[in-house]
Amino acid sequence: MTQDSIEQASRELMDRVWLAHSKREYNLLLEAFADSKDAHIPGEAQFYDAVDRAITPLGKSSELIYLGQVNKAKAGETMVLWKVSFEATDEELLWHIYLDAGNNLKAIWFG
Repeated sequence: MTQDSIEQASRELMDRVWLAHSKREYNLLLEAFADSKDAHIPGEAQFYDAVDRAITPLGKSSELIYLGQVNKAKAGETMVLWKVSFEATDEELLWHIYLDAGNNLKAIWFG
């Protein structure tokens, strides 16, 4: 897959993942993982704790930017990097979303 196609394939998933976190709705996160097999889905308590501690204090997001990808050919995975910027602060969050060979969401991480 080309970088453009990876960006396009991951944008919809990242939009859904971000919406779940920004609205603090665990069920929306579960929907983003709906087509995934063997996914690493954060538990509900872990989700709410992460949102409350790391995302809510930053306020409203202003931009979601694709940064690139790292292919893990042996594992049949792609790690896609995204950056979220916020309106009221210079702080940003880096997101890793992991896609399987079928471009299904396999895992997420941010920090």
